[in-house]
Order: sequence, then C-alpha cells, then structure tokens
Amino acid sequence: MFVPVTLCCELLGFILHYFPSVGAHCLDNVALGKPAIQNSIGFSAGPGRAVDGNGDLIFEGSSCSYTPSSTGDPLPWWRVDLQKVVNVEAVTIANRRSSEYHWRLHNFDIEVFSADPVVDPGANGQLCFSFFGQFGDSLTETLRCMYPVEGRYVRIKKRQHLNSQDRLTLCEVAVHPKIYESNCSFSQRYPSTFVPYTDKYLTTRPRHETIGSLKTCMIECTTMWACDGFNFNILDSSSGNGTCEFVSVSLANLYSKSGWTYYKAICSETPAQLV
Repeated sequence: MFVPVTLCCELLGFILHYFPSVGAHCLDNVALGKPAIQNSIGFSAGPGRAVDGNGDLIFEGSSCSYTPSSTGDPLPWWRVDLQKVVNVEAVTIANRRSSEYHWRLHNFDIEVFSADPVVDPGANGQLCFSFFGQFGDSLTETLRCMYPVEGRYVRIKKRQHLNSQDRLTLCEVAVHPKIYESNCSFSQRYPSTFVPYTDKYLTTRPRHETIGSLKTCMIECTTMWACDGFNFNILDSSSGNGTCEFVSVSLANLYSKSGWTYYKAICSETPAQLV
C-alpha cells in the first residue's frame, strides 16, 4: 500500500509514535523523494525505498531498503542527499515488521555531512545521534539530535556487524529541519532551575551519560540543546558523585526507577545563580 508521506497530521500517529509532545503539530520532512545511495544492494531493494513515502513495514511490500555488508564496507551504510544545506534537528526511522529479522537494525550512528562522504571518503561528519542496542520490531522512532547539525548529506551507518546474516534495512527515513518544543527553550535553562522529581524518572532511552556531581550534571545539561532534564544516581555518598542520564522530554515516558532521581528544568526568563 502506498501512503504519501507529508509527516503531517494523519501520519503523526505512525511516524511520531515515540515523539508524543509534538502530536498537535506537523513536521517537515526534507528527505522525501531525495536521491539516496547505500554501500551495496540486496534483493533489488535500493536506497530510494527508504525515502519513497511508502509506510509499508513488510519487506515483501517493496518499500524497505536492504544493505548487506561488502568487502570494501564491512559496516553497512545508507546515505541521502537533501540537495541543500539543512539545519537537521531530528531523524525519524521506521524498522521492518519481522519477528525473525527486525534485530538487524541495531547499534548505528546518524551523521550529517557538508561534503558527500561517498565522493570524499575523508569527509568529516557531525554526529546527530548514536543508537545503542536493537530497534524494536515495527518500531518507528524520532531520534532528536543532541545539538542541531548543519549539512546536506545524512548517513546512517552501523557501528557493529554481528554475523553473516546481519544487514541494514530501513523502511522509511525522514529528516526534520524543525521540531516543536513543549518544554523550556535552550535560553531558559540554567543550572539552578533544575528541581527534583523523586517518584519518577523521565526517559525512553538515555541520550548521553556522564559521571560527576549533581552540579556538574546540571551545568552540562544546560549546554545540550536537546537536554530537558536528567536522571541522577549517587554512586559515592562521600563525594556526592554519581551517574547522570541526560534525556529529552520529547522522547520520554514516565516510569518508576528505584534509586534514581529525575531533575527537570523549570523555565526561567532571567539567568539564575549557580547552585
């Protein structure tokens, strides 16, 4: 079944399954129909299938790309040319529906390049998002860059090749130049505006982790464009140091998590004193 993808209104329930905070808005997709390439092609499943606007997650529906590893590229990759320089803020990826093969989408990086990495293999890309673990069966998730990244070419590349059956399969990829905030803007977050929520923590997956004091976590979160709060777990009561998991409200759900405290940024119009 062919579904025209505008990433607007009627498809937000599908494309934005894990991006509930923007449910009332429409997201632009600058990758739709743009030229794409991948390091190899299997089963005639070319790279254009991932930006064809077809929302079918069944591989046999001819809407998913299929990239085996190759001698020259043991780590499969897929790249789209946006045909103009874009300030990329998020990328939506849809995984195939298959109880047997959905695991193949795992441990990958989303990078943005100004120069084409296909033409210039030495081109330096900027990291938008690193995904760890396995993407779920039939899962569509919007991965928000920790910082907006400017460039023309977006590449999805695996960091790990598990076995001879491992492939890179993408059923749909959307690149968003603008998302809509429902929390504090970047300029409204200051270290002392974080307050604890002791009963719940807010995350679907940590965006980034670090070890340090509570104050260190607060300061670092304010430097991250896509950090709306963090989970903190004290590891050493004598020093006060612990682990922070920086998260984005836009990709979050509420869960209970014993031993951790979630700190949320409260909006402030004026800079506050450091805690």
